[in-house]
Amino acid sequence: MSNSINYDSSEFTLKSYKTYLKRIQDQYVFKFFTDDIYQESVCLLRHDVDFSLESAINVAEIEYEMGVKSTFFIYPHCRFYNIFWERNRDIVSRIIACGHRIGLHFDSQFYSIANTVSFEKYLEIEAQMLEKVFDISIKTFSFHRTDDFILRSTKERYANLISATSKKIKGVFNYISDSNGHWRFKSMDNFLKENHKNIHVLTHPGWWTYDEITPRAKIESIMEENRKIILADYINAVNQHNRLDIK
Repeated sequence: MSNSINYDSSEFTLKSYKTYLKRIQDQYVFKFFTDDIYQESVCLLRHDVDFSLESAINVAEIEYEMGVKSTFFIYPHCRFYNIFWERNRDIVSRIIACGHRIGLHFDSQFYSIANTVSFEKYLEIEAQMLEKVFDISIKTFSFHRTDDFILRSTKERYANLISATSKKIKGVFNYISDSNGHWRFKSMDNFLKENHKNIHVLTHPGWWTYDEITPRAKIESIMEENRKIILADYINAVNQHNRLDIK
């Protein structure tokens, strides 16, 4: 299945994801951002969870089965999921139980940040919030959207948190991303054939599905699944309290 940019939906199935992981395993060692990463043949595997925690746990469990470790960056301002909902808290707990780490996916534009003091203030606030909600320690963060300020924020740490996009990491790791549901610069197949010394792989779990569908269809599917879950929660509450379900 393809469109005008030669999008191949078969590349972004969970079956294909397993294949990519196996190829990476054959060439690299998976490490967390907090590990001693500045060696050869290291893969930093990162997931920015922009849309779906359900997709995130699917990816997390596949990685667990394959002995892969990665970091899932949770987005507190996400429109698609609520981190304070017990159901979503439990999904994050399951990701952690798979041996993965949780980081903060930080949106500086939410605060209109223009200086480092303000940046570190809100970064610390959001990291502490995740720590309290999930009873964990947050050590790393990634940026949700880039702007001029973010592009200038290249230090290794801010507010004592490791930046996933620091100048130091960029200087050592070759990077690939599936932003917007397709490979940004080159295909994963071609990327791995280049045999880089170290690689930094960013995926967004919402793009990886069981079926071969387009990115737009994946977003629509996530929205529909959320609708069903919220409606079921409402119906359950109505029934539990013996109230009328007026349609």
